[in-house]
Amino acid sequence: MEEATQKKGMSKGCLIGLIVAIVIVVMVIIAGVVVYLNWDQIMAFTGKSVVVEVKKTFAAQPPDGVDTTAFNSLSDAFSEKMESAPLETQQYAKFFNDAKAAIDDGRIDSVEAERLIDDMIECYPDLEDMYVPPEMPEELDSTMVEELEESEE
Repeated sequence: MEEATQKKGMSKGCLIGLIVAIVIVVMVIIAGVVVYLNWDQIMAFTGKSVVVEVKKTFAAQPPDGVDTTAFNSLSDAFSEKMESAPLETQQYAKFFNDAKAAIDDGRIDSVEAERLIDDMIECYPDLEDMYVPPEMPEELDSTMVEELEESEE
Protein backbone atom coordinates (compact mmCIF):
# COMPACT_ATOMS: atom_id res chain seq x y z
CA MET A 1 0.00 0.00 0.00
CA GLU A 2 1.19 3.28 -0.95
CA GLU A 3 0.48 5.97 1.46
CA ALA A 4 0.23 9.48 0.20
CA THR A 5 2.89 11.60 1.72
CA GLN A 6 1.79 15.05 2.62
CA LYS A 7 4.12 17.95 2.16
CA LYS A 8 4.63 20.21 5.06
CA GLY A 9 4.61 24.00 4.62
CA MET A 10 3.34 26.26 1.88
CA SER A 11 3.52 25.70 -1.81
CA LYS A 12 6.06 27.68 -3.80
CA GLY A 13 3.40 29.86 -5.46
CA CYS A 14 1.86 30.79 -2.14
CA LEU A 15 5.27 31.56 -0.67
CA ILE A 16 6.17 33.82 -3.60
CA GLY A 17 2.83 35.63 -3.30
CA LEU A 18 3.39 36.18 0.42
CA ILE A 19 6.87 37.57 -0.16
CA VAL A 20 5.60 39.96 -2.86
CA ALA A 21 2.79 41.15 -0.55
CA ILE A 22 5.25 41.79 2.30
CA VAL A 23 7.57 43.74 -0.01
CA ILE A 24 4.67 45.91 -1.22
CA VAL A 25 3.55 46.63 2.35
CA VAL A 26 7.10 47.57 3.37
CA MET A 27 7.42 49.89 0.36
CA VAL A 28 4.13 51.61 1.22
CA ILE A 29 5.28 52.12 4.81
CA ILE A 30 8.62 53.55 3.65
CA ALA A 31 6.84 55.89 1.21
CA GLY A 32 4.54 57.08 4.01
CA VAL A 33 7.47 57.80 6.30
CA VAL A 34 9.33 59.69 3.55
CA VAL A 35 6.25 61.81 2.80
CA TYR A 36 5.72 62.50 6.50
CA LEU A 37 9.33 63.57 7.01
CA ASN A 38 9.36 65.80 3.91
CA TRP A 39 5.81 67.17 4.15
CA ASP A 40 6.88 70.82 4.42
CA GLN A 41 9.11 70.56 1.36
CA ILE A 42 6.37 68.81 -0.62
CA MET A 43 3.85 71.49 0.30
CA ALA A 44 6.31 74.28 -0.57
CA PHE A 45 7.04 72.71 -3.96
CA THR A 46 3.35 72.18 -4.67
CA GLY A 47 2.58 75.71 -3.53
CA LYS A 48 5.22 77.20 -5.82
CA SER A 49 3.83 75.20 -8.73
CA VAL A 50 0.30 76.44 -8.03
CA VAL A 51 1.49 80.05 -7.74
CA VAL A 52 3.30 79.76 -11.09
CA GLU A 53 0.09 78.46 -12.71
CA VAL A 54 -1.95 81.24 -11.12
CA LYS A 55 0.52 83.86 -12.38
CA LYS A 56 0.42 82.39 -15.92
CA THR A 57 -3.35 82.39 -15.98
CA PHE A 58 -3.46 85.88 -14.48
CA ALA A 59 -0.97 87.24 -17.02
CA ALA A 60 -2.88 85.76 -19.97
CA GLN A 61 -5.99 87.84 -19.23
CA PRO A 62 -5.53 90.26 -16.33
CA PRO A 63 -8.84 91.21 -14.71
CA ASP A 64 -9.98 94.79 -14.42
CA GLY A 65 -9.54 96.48 -11.07
CA VAL A 66 -6.54 94.41 -9.97
CA ASP A 67 -3.01 95.81 -10.01
CA THR A 68 -1.04 93.25 -12.02
CA THR A 69 2.37 94.32 -10.73
CA ALA A 70 1.26 94.22 -7.10
CA PHE A 71 -0.43 90.85 -7.61
CA ASN A 72 2.72 89.35 -9.13
CA SER A 73 4.99 90.75 -6.41
CA LEU A 74 2.61 89.44 -3.73
CA SER A 75 2.59 86.02 -5.42
CA ASP A 76 6.40 85.96 -5.54
CA ALA A 77 6.66 86.92 -1.88
CA PHE A 78 4.08 84.26 -0.99
CA SER A 79 6.18 81.61 -2.79
CA GLU A 80 9.31 82.66 -0.91
CA LYS A 81 7.47 82.64 2.41
CA MET A 82 6.20 79.10 1.81
CA GLU A 83 9.78 77.89 1.66
CA SER A 84 11.01 79.77 4.71
CA ALA A 85 7.97 79.60 6.99
CA PRO A 86 5.83 76.50 6.38
CA LEU A 87 2.12 76.66 7.14
CA GLU A 88 -0.40 74.28 8.60
CA THR A 89 -2.07 71.97 6.09
CA GLN A 90 -5.47 73.64 6.50
CA GLN A 91 -4.07 77.03 5.55
CA TYR A 92 -2.48 75.55 2.44
CA ALA A 93 -5.70 73.70 1.60
CA LYS A 94 -7.80 76.87 1.50
CA PHE A 95 -5.34 78.60 -0.83
CA PHE A 96 -4.96 75.50 -3.05
CA ASN A 97 -8.73 75.04 -3.37
CA ASP A 98 -9.30 78.67 -4.28
CA ALA A 99 -6.36 78.65 -6.71
CA LYS A 100 -7.62 75.49 -8.40
CA ALA A 101 -11.10 76.96 -8.75
CA ALA A 102 -9.60 80.14 -10.20
CA ILE A 103 -7.42 78.47 -12.84
CA ASP A 104 -9.85 75.70 -13.83
CA ASP A 105 -11.74 77.90 -16.28
CA GLY A 106 -8.54 79.36 -17.76
CA ARG A 107 -9.28 82.92 -16.65
CA ILE A 108 -9.03 84.65 -13.30
CA ASP A 109 -11.66 87.31 -12.74
CA SER A 110 -11.39 90.14 -10.23
CA VAL A 111 -13.41 88.30 -7.55
CA GLU A 112 -11.16 85.24 -7.78
CA ALA A 113 -8.06 87.45 -7.75
CA GLU A 114 -9.26 89.22 -4.60
CA ARG A 115 -9.99 85.85 -2.98
CA LEU A 116 -6.46 84.64 -3.79
CA ILE A 117 -4.97 87.87 -2.47
CA ASP A 118 -6.98 87.49 0.74
CA ASP A 119 -5.84 83.86 1.08
CA MET A 120 -2.18 84.81 0.65
CA ILE A 121 -2.49 87.60 3.21
CA GLU A 122 -4.41 85.32 5.58
CA CYS A 123 -1.60 82.76 5.39
CA TYR A 124 1.13 85.36 5.93
CA PRO A 125 -0.28 88.57 7.47
CA ASP A 126 3.02 90.42 7.00
CA LEU A 127 2.37 90.38 3.22
CA GLU A 128 -0.53 92.79 3.68
CA ASP A 129 1.78 95.78 3.12
CA MET A 130 2.72 94.48 -0.33
CA TYR A 131 -0.70 94.74 -1.90
CA VAL A 132 -2.59 97.99 -1.91
CA PRO A 133 -5.84 97.67 -3.85
CA PRO A 134 -6.39 100.30 -6.50
CA GLU A 135 -8.52 103.13 -5.19
CA MET A 136 -11.92 103.48 -6.72
CA PRO A 137 -13.85 106.72 -6.27
CA GLU A 138 -16.80 106.01 -4.04
CA GLU A 139 -18.72 109.08 -5.14
CA LEU A 140 -18.40 111.51 -7.94
CA ASP A 141 -17.05 114.78 -6.66
CA SER A 142 -18.55 118.06 -7.80
CA THR A 143 -15.92 118.71 -10.48
CA MET A 144 -16.60 115.35 -12.08
CA VAL A 145 -20.34 116.03 -12.12
CA GLU A 146 -19.76 119.44 -13.76
CA GLU A 147 -17.49 117.88 -16.38
CA LEU A 148 -20.09 115.24 -17.18
CA GLU A 149 -22.82 117.86 -17.53
CA GLU A 150 -20.64 119.98 -19.83
CA SER A 151 -19.75 117.02 -22.03
CA GLU A 152 -23.44 116.13 -22.46
CA GLU A 153 -24.28 119.62 -23.82
